[in-house]
Amino acid sequence: MNVCFFCGGFATNGGIGRVVSVLSDYFQSKDKVQTYLCSFYERESERYYPTNPESVKTELFDYPIGMGKALLLKNALGKFCKYLKKNKIDIIISCGVLYYPITVLAAKICKVKVICCEHISPYSVNDYKFQKTARNFGGKHSDANVVLTKSALRYYLDNFPENDNYQIYNPADPKLLDRPVCYNTESKKIISVGRLSEQKDFNRLLDIAKVVFESHPDWTWDIYGEGDLRGALEEKRDRLGLKDNVFFKGQVGDIYDRYKDYSFMVMTSKFEGFPMTLVEGASAGLPMVSFDIETGPDEIINNGINGYLCDKSSDDAMINAICTLIENKDLRVSASKESRKTAEEFDIEKIYSQWQTVINKIDSTLSDRR
Repeated sequence: MNVCFFCGGFATNGGIGRVVSVLSDYFQSKDKVQTYLCSFYERESERYYPTNPESVKTELFDYPIGMGKALLLKNALGKFCKYLKKNKIDIIISCGVLYYPITVLAAKICKVKVICCEHISPYSVNDYKFQKTARNFGGKHSDANVVLTKSALRYYLDNFPENDNYQIYNPADPKLLDRPVCYNTESKKIISVGRLSEQKDFNRLLDIAKVVFESHPDWTWDIYGEGDLRGALEEKRDRLGLKDNVFFKGQVGDIYDRYKDYSFMVMTSKFEGFPMTLVEGASAGLPMVSFDIETGPDEIINNGINGYLCDKSSDDAMINAICTLIENKDLRVSASKESRKTAEEFDIEKIYSQWQTVINKIDSTLSDRR
C-alpha cells in the first residue's frame, strides 16, 4: 500500500512536520506500507526532519506560494494529481485544514482515498481566510477524519456526523521516549518551546516572567523557537528589565539533549490542536504548566499531579503555579515521575494501532481497484 502524507512542509520549523515525520517513519517500518512525504512547498528542503531513507520526499513547489495563486495560476491541482498517479498512491493523509480542499479534489479526480487530519483546534477559524470553509469541505467530503483530542472529536461528530470520525493522539517521538529520564533536581531553569508567533503568546509570557523573577531572581527562562516576533519580544524583554533572566535561544537541532538541563516547562499558547511541546516535555520527565485552553493541555496535564492547568484568563494563576514549582523541589520530583508516566500513553505502537484501524477500514474498500 502506498500512503502519502501531505502538508505544508516537513522542514525543521514546524510541529506538524515533526509529527508527520515520526508517523511516516513508523508506517514505513511496517510490511506492505510505502510512505511518501509530499509538501505544498519547502523553503529549506535540505532541513527536513530525519526520516526513514526509504520514504519518498518531494514538494509541489520549491518556493513560498499562496494557495490561491498556486491553484489559479500554477496548476497546483494538476501537479498534485500527476504526482499521485506517478507514485500510485492509495491513500492521502492530508495534514492541516488549509490543504483539505486540494487533497479532496485530487483524491476524487485520481480515485484514491483521503483522510483529513486536523492538527489545530477545530474551534479556530481566524488563522487564514476561508479556514472554516476549508474545514467544512474536507470534513464532509473525506473518506475519514482524524482529530487529535476528545474535544475536537465532539466538534467533528456534531458537524460531520455522516462521516467516519476518529480521535488519535499524536505520538511521542520514540527517539525521546526511549531515553532514560535524568531529572535535574538542582536546575533553576524554565523552558518554553514554540514559534515566536501570536498563537504562542510569548508576549504574555514576558509579563508573567516579570512578576516571577521579582521574587525569584536567581532563576532563568529559556525560549526555543524562531518567528517574525523575535525582535519585538526581545525589545519588550529588555524594556521589562529581564535581559539577565529570559533568553531567546532560537531554533536548535539538539533540543532533545537540552531538556535534561531544565526544571519544568511552561506553555502560554492562546490555542493549540494537540501541543507536542507538552508531549515532549512529558517524555523528558519535565513537570508542565499551561493555560487551560480549548483543546490539548487538559489531555496531557493532570492538574496537580504532573503539573498545573491554569485559568486561561488569569496571569496570576500561572504565576502562582510557577512559583509553587520553584519553591517546592519535592513537588517537582513527584511531578517529573508522573509526567513520564503520562508520556508513555503516547507510545508510537499504541498510536499506530489506532491508525491501522482507520487505514484497514479504508483499505478494504480499495481491494476492487487493485
